[in-house]
Amino acid sequence: MSKETYIEGDYIETTGGSNLNYAKQGIENTGSSVVQNGAQNGVTYGKNQQAPKIEKIESGEAYIIVVGTQSHRSDASLTKPWNLLRDVGEGSKLMFVHQALRRMRLNKGSIKFDFLLCVRGYTEKQRSAIKSAVENLYDGKYIEVSSAQQVINYINTGDKNNNAATAKARDEKKIKQLLFYSHGVVGEISLGLAPAGIDITEYSFEESEAKKLSNQAFFSGANIYLFSCRAGIGNPDIDRSVYIDAKGSRTDPNNRYNILSSESIAQKIANAAKTTVFGYLRRTDYEKTLFTNDELCFSDYMKARQKQQNQVQNKRCSVTYLHLLDQNHELTDQEKERWREWTNIESNMTKIDGAWFDPDGARHNIEAAPSPEGVPSDMKTFIPQK
Repeated sequence: MSKETYIEGDYIETTGGSNLNYAKQGIENTGSSVVQNGAQNGVTYGKNQQAPKIEKIESGEAYIIVVGTQSHRSDASLTKPWNLLRDVGEGSKLMFVHQALRRMRLNKGSIKFDFLLCVRGYTEKQRSAIKSAVENLYDGKYIEVSSAQQVINYINTGDKNNNAATAKARDEKKIKQLLFYSHGVVGEISLGLAPAGIDITEYSFEESEAKKLSNQAFFSGANIYLFSCRAGIGNPDIDRSVYIDAKGSRTDPNNRYNILSSESIAQKIANAAKTTVFGYLRRTDYEKTLFTNDELCFSDYMKARQKQQNQVQNKRCSVTYLHLLDQNHELTDQEKERWREWTNIESNMTKIDGAWFDPDGARHNIEAAPSPEGVPSDMKTFIPQK
């Protein structure tokens, strides 16, 4: 960084104290005459004093992504208790990470994100790969956090270990956008979901945590996005359906629970941060993060074709691609191109400690799940209430 000043007339500077000039290299004075006058002690020459240290001040807008843990399945229930003991799956283990990386990829070159990873459940090798993608591919800042309090600290002060309400660093770089990718239950962002769909961990982000958010940390006009389940619902009685009697009338207003959106975690955050929040009333569906079932089936049939097999093991596949097993079938140009694209995608993925990782992030966006039945599928807007 340099500075040049052009003045057509005289330049006169009067200083009440000392006038000190420091330069890393040389100082040059040029003119028709150069006058130095030491009225009392004369003009002396000697070793320069140490220049004062200039602190680099980062200013501008902060963009923050918070990525929750993904250690346990959230679909365990009385009818499916065995899911408590089932692993999250090699394709979904890093689903929150992949959606966050997708966000960074889509904004590469225009936005640099601070990436907060809730580290519990992620192995050292997985964290290393995530860090490398954040920093080297997307020029982001990677921060590991071990509790909801550290998330709050970073939001308020720019330092995960500073639990003050405000800090100079955040005053100079206020938040323009804040995004959460994680599990969620009614009234809570479940950054550290435990078995059976509850969060009683150090990562639990409830109303008490929301109230700790400093509105001074956010720009006027900032936005917060919650990609967690049922962030906009405040009534804990609403699970799979908004209807009180599942067999009752869908048009009877008395057969509907009150959503109590004013008690939702989305509204609590909006009130505390004095910032607009966007959140779903339904559950959020991350199933298609890396690939759709149709893409997997096409891949399975093509791999079986290459091995000259007459069947595929994926029981979820229909007969749509059965013709690919016929060695006499000549692949169409579209099928050839699709296979080339798919093999390129797979070549970019690596399995790290039992989980598939793609530094490019998610290929498909998050969708609204079918439940709870009877509520809208789109993200809703929550503005601060007095």
